[in-house]
Amino acid sequence: MEMLRYLIIVFSMTVVFVTTLAEEIPGTSVAIAQLLNTNACPKCNLAQVDLSGKNLMGANLAGANLSSAILVGTSLIGADMSHVLLNGANLTHANISGANLSGSQLSHVNGDDVMGSRTNMFQVVASGANFRRAKFEYVNFEGAVLSGAIFEEADFYEAHFLFSELQDANFEGSDLSAANFSDTNVSGMRTNVKTTCPDFQAGPCKLN
Repeated sequence: MEMLRYLIIVFSMTVVFVTTLAEEIPGTSVAIAQLLNTNACPKCNLAQVDLSGKNLMGANLAGANLSSAILVGTSLIGADMSHVLLNGANLTHANISGANLSGSQLSHVNGDDVMGSRTNMFQVVASGANFRRAKFEYVNFEGAVLSGAIFEEADFYEAHFLFSELQDANFEGSDLSAANFSDTNVSGMRTNVKTTCPDFQAGPCKLN
């Protein structure tokens, strides 16, 4: 009987400790609940979570870890996603229009068909990312690292690529009308006859 009472006490203390720890250091399930209930979860660990189709318009996710997260069709319009880890995430058909992704990591993201008009992509790192047919009109890519990224058939009307790294990036079939490529590394960057160049002429484009 004494042993049973001792085990019950130990179990109760363990439950209290784990619950307290979860409150102090949000686990994935706790973090998801916090995000969905408050529309804010800055610096949370949301790696590999499935938030497909969720409405997170205007959410505060600054500094969060969303590596390999599934965000298919998720609305992140106007969200604060600055300095977020999104490496390997699936953003297919997501809407990040007007969101702030400055300083975020998006290497090897799948962002095909993403809506991203007027998004702030200042100094993002998106090496090897896929953004086929993405809508990036008026987006600020200043200082971004986009080496080897695929932007086939994407829309970059009046986008700004100042001081960005675009070596070996693929812009075949994309609309680069009025885009700014000043002081940009375009070594190996690919365009073709279906690309609309910054001067509104058909490609291949001669940049810099």
